[in-house]
Amino acid sequence: FEAFRQTLRGQLVQRGDPDYDVARKVWNGAIDKHPALVVYCTDATDVAGAIR
Repeated sequence: FEAFRQTLRGQLVQRGDPDYDVARKVWNGAIDKHPALVVYCTDATDVAGAIR
């Protein structure tokens, strides 16, 4: 993930990061997912990189 983090203009949060539990929450409290990464994209390039 480090190569992606270097090109990302937004923020990348992964397990173990202090903000992870807040970042992984969705509006529906019945859903309790634990993704490997949460990406806050700032532009289309970030979105394309996150999808890859």
